[in-house]
Amino acid sequence: IHCDNKSFPIINNNTVTGNGNSSWLYCTDNTSNPTITGNKFNGNVDKSLRLGPQFQMTNNSFSGSVNKGIEVYTATLANIDLHWYKQTGESIYIILSSPQSYLTLNEHASLTIDPGITLKFQSGSGLWLGTSYRGGGSVIANGTASEQILFTSSSGNSGGWKGIVFTNYSDNNTSSSLTHCVIENGGQKNDRDVSANIYCEETNTPNLSHSIIRNSIGHAIYLKKSSPTIAQSSLSNNNTSAVIQLTDESNPSISNCTITGNGSSYWLYCAENSCNPQLVENSFGGSVDRSLRLGPQFQMTNNSFTGNINQGIEIYTATLASEY
Repeated sequence: IHCDNKSFPIINNNTVTGNGNSSWLYCTDNTSNPTITGNKFNGNVDKSLRLGPQFQMTNNSFSGSVNKGIEVYTATLANIDLHWYKQTGESIYIILSSPQSYLTLNEHASLTIDPGITLKFQSGSGLWLGTSYRGGGSVIANGTASEQILFTSSSGNSGGWKGIVFTNYSDNNTSSSLTHCVIENGGQKNDRDVSANIYCEETNTPNLSHSIIRNSIGHAIYLKKSSPTIAQSSLSNNNTSAVIQLTDESNPSISNCTITGNGSSYWLYCAENSCNPQLVENSFGGSVDRSLRLGPQFQMTNNSFTGNINQGIEIYTATLASEY
């Protein structure tokens, strides 16, 4: 099936059989967005489907593609609620780096991702939340302990994609949730010139819990004037940058996390004295040069530390006063 130039076919309850074809269904660009329900895709094909990002797809089964993964074009989306469901025999979505770098959710657009789904991002691509004051964009990725949601590079290599970017409009009348997720292999510089798996700028989203952030060639998490909640998660095997970097009045709450260095400079580094995280019952381990650098109004209780070469928590000076 070939879709071109704003095609929106409804494809229900069919059997689509390949015979050495390139794909069962192929959209030539991001303007074609089929509705695909209750179909059986089988027979030999090179790749399964290529779709515009506003596709609707439920209750299909797939068998016979040589290369697994449903390819999805990038686009800037607004005022739409998308839901990507797990399909029988096909739980991988491949985000293309065409026709633009990011799959962007804006102006009240949301993307809900089912447990057990894998999102593979091509080199040069990423997920971007919010670009307009008219309303934010959100991602709801709530996996389970047995069915995590995986965000990774299509190459399988560290530094293989641009990561997830939450901008200053990402919490404008909306919020994002990442629960039981694995976010890995990012670190290509994003459009803010930062290398990180997760980048937040002037936002208090996402709520991140029970997740694994690993294998970035830069930071695991970079916060600029952002104060999200990070809980019961693991951050590990990132490059020699600080595992978590805070700038410009970032005051996150980080609790019950395992933060592991890998020859990193710091487990957590505040770039100035305006950054004052709340750190509760975290375990800091692995090799780092120094442990933490914090603003003087940090809050820290019941954390453990092992593996820093140079002992000591560094604290900026500041002039402090009581609040009236």
